[in-house]
Amino acid sequence: MTEQQPHNAGNADRALTPFRPFQSTFPRLKKSYASSHSPFFGLTGLFLTGAALADQPKKEVHSQADLPRATYPVTGSVSTLLQSDDSVFDSTVSKAAADLDALFSDYDIKDNATLISILSAKLSLQELKGDAAGGLETIKRIRELQSKPDLKLTVGLFDEAILKAQQSVPGKSGTEYEQKVESVYRDAVNALPWDVVQDVIKSARSISGLLSEPFLLGDAQEKLQPEIDKSGSLSRESIYALLNTRTNLRIKLPLNSIRVGVLKAYVVARDTQKPDIWAAREVTLSTKDHPEKVLVGIWDSGFDPAVYPGNLYTYPDSAPYPAQGLAFTDDGNPSDSTLYPLTPEQKQQYPEISEDLEAFADLRAGVETPVTESFKNRLATMSKDDVNTMF
Repeated sequence: MTEQQPHNAGNADRALTPFRPFQSTFPRLKKSYASSHSPFFGLTGLFLTGAALADQPKKEVHSQADLPRATYPVTGSVSTLLQSDDSVFDSTVSKAAADLDALFSDYDIKDNATLISILSAKLSLQELKGDAAGGLETIKRIRELQSKPDLKLTVGLFDEAILKAQQSVPGKSGTEYEQKVESVYRDAVNALPWDVVQDVIKSARSISGLLSEPFLLGDAQEKLQPEIDKSGSLSRESIYALLNTRTNLRIKLPLNSIRVGVLKAYVVARDTQKPDIWAAREVTLSTKDHPEKVLVGIWDSGFDPAVYPGNLYTYPDSAPYPAQGLAFTDDGNPSDSTLYPLTPEQKQQYPEISEDLEAFADLRAGVETPVTESFKNRLATMSKDDVNTMF
């Protein structure tokens, strides 16, 4: 496992490199000459060094795989780290912060997804350090890289409101600060064209309603802790996720009620019931209408056989496989069941888990239902360990 070198690592060695051809070209130069003319010689060396480095082309990056692999030492509980004071957290992510600068200076990143990921990490660092001006510039760059019209308008909108409020109000707390965040955010959201952004705004409204400290910590515990326990480190992508969670906890979560309130008001004022276009497109196939059999193979994560009563093909003498087709266990052995085997405890939990999955899918799609409301209410009472278990 190798780690990406910090931007300033090895500068001393690289600075000597341009001198070598200079000295080899003029072998008669005496050491005493160089010493007695050190100011001139030093300036010449600096000029040559700068010219040589400037002439080096940046390495092109067309995907994440083109970047050097990087890992960052992290030990202990990720929840404890996320809640630690600034000196502890900053020390842990200092190497990642230095590497970010190197990525921008040493690489020409052509892949938008990769560049957005790196810029998002940069934005997290800027927000945590209170660099409002730099953060606003980074948000502008991230939006420019978006390919979808709704994301070009909405990405980083809440972050932008917070950073603008920080520029105009002294301090990062208090009634005046919160009112400024709300004012800036509401003006920005209300100016958005509903026909372009409605889906992404509905989703943001629903997902932002889930955010709480236990939710964020439990999510990090589930996604990042196994990597830390296994290797004592985090990958570049994971350290970026850590930065994002820290930003959510420290900067955005204290103001989250503002985001939820503004988004809800925007949706309520503009949302209308869409006509059901699927009823007119529905087709019921029966053996009476289509007497000839047509075999259709489904290769997917699965479907509910009850949806197709009497229409499933069955294999005669199919053992050791189920009659409906091939199935395998996780270790590659034939299975006589088409369903993933559940333990007795999992079978008992299945109805609740199934409802949770339905609620979470609806929330991501921006759909508010009694199921999603029940899920949000229950989530609000969970500890981070409960959230971790649920995930």
